[in-house]
Amino acid sequence: MGFDLAGYHVPVKADVPDIHVVLIDKRDPIVNRMGAKGMGEIPLVGFTAAIANAVFHATGELIRELPLTPDKFL
Repeated sequence: MGFDLAGYHVPVKADVPDIHVVLIDKRDPIVNRMGAKGMGEIPLVGFTAAIANAVFHATGELIRELPLTPDKFL
């Protein structure tokens, strides 16, 4: 049985639970000028590796340098 994207479930806004913003009363000037931190970056840690892995499986070319640009596959 082959794999295709026709039956792949793509998450949409209705699939995401409510997001609650919590403000912490402690400034962190090392992060950025505003001193704000975002929790949204945490799930993105493995994102680029997953994309690079998918590109490797699709093309057979293992690219170990970001960003993944077309010229690196030539």
